[in-house]
Amino acid sequence: MRDVLMSEQYFSEYIQEETQRINKFMSKLQNNEVREDRIYSVKKKVDAIKFGLLISKYSYGEDISKLESDFIELLNDMPLYWNQNSSYVDMLWMMSLAILFGVNKEQFCVMSDLVEKYNRNDAVLDFFINYKVHGVVGKIEGNYSFGFPYDKLADIIADKEKGVDRLKEYLQKYWYVGHKDMVWYDIHKAKEKLYYGYWSFEAGAVAKILNLDDSSLKDVPYYPYDLVHYKK
Repeated sequence: MRDVLMSEQYFSEYIQEETQRINKFMSKLQNNEVREDRIYSVKKKVDAIKFGLLISKYSYGEDISKLESDFIELLNDMPLYWNQNSSYVDMLWMMSLAILFGVNKEQFCVMSDLVEKYNRNDAVLDFFINYKVHGVVGKIEGNYSFGFPYDKLADIIADKEKGVDRLKEYLQKYWYVGHKDMVWYDIHKAKEKLYYGYWSFEAGAVAKILNLDDSSLKDVPYYPYDLVHYKK
């Protein structure tokens, strides 16, 4: 178990139920039981469930190597479902995970091409693109699609010597409260099984890019420590 908010039983049941939902939708699609005008939305829903399932498996403690193929499948499907109206945070998390899983440049360009195509440029996304596509570790500067808390990442990158302390502050003081307007904020308190884990994947990606000594962050909430060290 990597998550500390929910029990092993909770995640076991969540994973089982979400897997069943996917199988149910896929069965209907394969058996032509979905109206033609609903096929795309059903497939998009399946993709969203798979994303939550990936994160829930990480929270549950699944071996990271077993999650990599699930992530690559989601990455390859992004051009089908991510567009000018899609969630910025979804792209941020996918780019962060791509860095943590160590995908190659060609695979990463699936996302950078979408950002360019839909003119969704953003200071943090540009930082990740410059690193992964151009091999440049620059600064986070420019406009933000989603300011707080992500604007705090600029201070971490600007001063690597204080990077770990500032990253810890980001995780402990800013990350969770900075998402109070997100639909998943406090979702662990819901009666239904909706929670799949709270993880600051972008914090892990920044730590990996800067090659920070993050040993002091190992047990800090929201920090995906072992994912950061999956492919050093």
